[in-house]
Amino acid sequence: MNKPNLAAFDAANYLLILVDREAVDSINHLRLQKLLYFTQGVSLALTGKILFKETIKALPYGPVVKSVFSQYKVFDNGTIPQPAEIDFSIYSEAAKAIIYKAYSLYGDALQRI
Repeated sequence: MNKPNLAAFDAANYLLILVDREAVDSINHLRLQKLLYFTQGVSLALTGKILFKETIKALPYGPVVKSVFSQYKVFDNGTIPQPAEIDFSIYSEAAKAIIYKAYSLYGDALQRI
């Protein structure tokens, strides 16, 4: 298996920019963690490879990537804002497609979380 190019934080940032805030969509910490879990699953299903290197832990309220949890825990259950800056050059076309696919499949279903 090839070494993944992205960190989970990078995948999380890309998910955050996909949120349609004009449609009053928002993303909280729990939803972001679940979207990361599904994104990793979509990557494995479509390519047989992981998208990011960090381990996903099973906790009572759902899957958690510890590094992403640490970064965004300050928002608690509130809305996480879009990143102020994002370096799109770190994302391959395949990585962008996988993240977008996962968000398209599971983003709306997780909106109520």
